[in-house]
Amino acid sequence: MKQLYTAIICFFCNIVFLFGQSDSLPSKEIVKTNWNIGGIPVVAYNSDLGLQYGLIINPFYYGDGSTYPNYLHKLYFEVSRYTKGSGIYRFNYNSKYIIPGVNTFFDLSYLTDEAYDFYGFNGGQSKFNVTWIQKGNDSYAGRYFYDTQRKMFRVKLDFQGKTSIPHLGWIAAIQYRNTHSNRPNFDLLNKGKSADERIPSDSTLYDKYVNWNLIPTSDATGGVITNVKCGLLYDSRDIEANPNKGIWTEAVVTVSPSFLSTHASYGICNITHRHYVSLIPQRLTFAYRAIFQSHIFGAVPWYVLPDIETSVLTAATNEGIGGAASMRGVLRNRIVGKQTIFGNFELRYKIIINRLKSIIVILLM
Repeated sequence: MKQLYTAIICFFCNIVFLFGQSDSLPSKEIVKTNWNIGGIPVVAYNSDLGLQYGLIINPFYYGDGSTYPNYLHKLYFEVSRYTKGSGIYRFNYNSKYIIPGVNTFFDLSYLTDEAYDFYGFNGGQSKFNVTWIQKGNDSYAGRYFYDTQRKMFRVKLDFQGKTSIPHLGWIAAIQYRNTHSNRPNFDLLNKGKSADERIPSDSTLYDKYVNWNLIPTSDATGGVITNVKCGLLYDSRDIEANPNKGIWTEAVVTVSPSFLSTHASYGICNITHRHYVSLIPQRLTFAYRAIFQSHIFGAVPWYVLPDIETSVLTAATNEGIGGAASMRGVLRNRIVGKQTIFGNFELRYKIIINRLKSIIVILLM
């Protein structure tokens, strides 16, 4: 396995510590007020990247509690690193009240990845041979044959407003992203390894794509992308943070004009449908989503191809198909192309004990 996780908390659990609650209310229904701060340590081990360590802090502000279970302001801070260089440095903010009547999202992130997955283009048509990355095979090319190095700085601002039609709203967004791509830093990745453990660095799939001009030389090391987004949103969720029921469907068009980027103009459309069905009220929810995305004009830079252009970020990245953010159980970025369609589903069960809340997500994929 590429990663072996150290269990600091229960499998797929999120422990939230509650502060500033009212004790005068019945214990059956505790209404949160003021600031409620969630914190979780990040501890994991990757045999290639080293030990991951860090912290996630997720404050919620409910004011006098009149809007509970919906919050007034939500903040998210994450600082985590691997001992060999990769890391996530992220601040995310969301509020419906900073601009009256408009749901505002802001994201500021710096992401580094010393082993960012790259399997080529056109999904299943790109050959994946596991023996090329398994040491001991005659065809062994190196553990990082299917990897690149990526460093990305991103600023993203999203707005969502309502229309006169119930549950129907509009979407507008702008994003700036500066990406630096290269072959993996083998000096760093081989640091501390003995001679027989050192990873071959003479060739990667990325190198071959550059040499074959499948990745143009002008794009090979990344660039600056600024894009704008607009669309429509239908949202009938009962609780935004963790819905029990409702529909969340959106259709957006993303355009990157050449005068704001280092690349030619391009456009992408995305339709995402999410549905939440309550099986046991306040306890068990069935959730599923289906996503269709297509390029509508221009040539999209190769390092933007994995992006899933939904309205807002629900994690540090929104890429696929493959990986925890899109299709668990499939290699990250395994399927990349100009048109994609996929879906997944899960059961979500909530266990609430006094003021300690754990949310366990049971995956059925």
